[in-house]
Amino acid sequence: RNGVGTVGICDPAYVKIMVIKTLGTSSGVGTVSNVVKAIRYAQANGASICNLSFGTMKYSEELYQAIKDSGMLFIVAAGNGDASGNGYSIDEQPMYPASFELDNIISVANLRFDGQLDRASNYGVRSVDLAAPGNYILSTITGNDYAYMSGTSMAAPMVTGTAAMLYSCDASLSLMDVRNRILQSARPLEFRYQLQPRSDSLRRGWYHHTVDVGAVAQQLDTGDQLKEHDEPAAGGRAGRGIRSLDTGLISLIVSSIIK
Repeated sequence: RNGVGTVGICDPAYVKIMVIKTLGTSSGVGTVSNVVKAIRYAQANGASICNLSFGTMKYSEELYQAIKDSGMLFIVAAGNGDASGNGYSIDEQPMYPASFELDNIISVANLRFDGQLDRASNYGVRSVDLAAPGNYILSTITGNDYAYMSGTSMAAPMVTGTAAMLYSCDASLSLMDVRNRILQSARPLEFRYQLQPRSDSLRRGWYHHTVDVGAVAQQLDTGDQLKEHDEPAAGGRAGRGIRSLDTGLISLIVSSIIK
């Protein structure tokens, strides 16, 4: 708010940022044990929403349990494709923590300026909840400077900021209320991949959706409950799937960053 850099979505009088550095090695990677420590530290010190803009293809029961047992809402990046820059289905090749089947996670893909999924963004009918703007986002870098960056790590904080706005504006909302309002504000996204929905005992079916943040925010004044209003994908019912977040605002609550 000093006329330099970026302005977040939330009033700093109501939302505070807790930055926890867990991936700060020379190679830019971290360990599961350090991430788990960071999650527990954040919750112990009052964090409510945790932005995790990183991922690994290796499953970790320790990380799974740390997120499952946490009272925080986790906004996580879906990942940025393979070595050739092509996004892939993390239903088939899981990326963690995005692919954890937990109700306190929102998994985020990267949306381009034209409203389509970015070519490098991972996706997944089962594993990704929504997409948000993540191309050429102005952000902070080392050396007290700014730069434009792209990827699901930039898209996830868009959703984190939206969640923080809702949670800070209505003290009666639980974190699951916040999650549900974001997901249930969905409107269809024309998805470029042909995906067949799958279901099991843990899932209810899948949508391709776009989140309308204006509709979410309007509820703060009206108190109305959002209803799922789109038709489900063939063979499915309302549930987790690809959606798109329609906002250009960023705010981080808890972030593991590389420096």
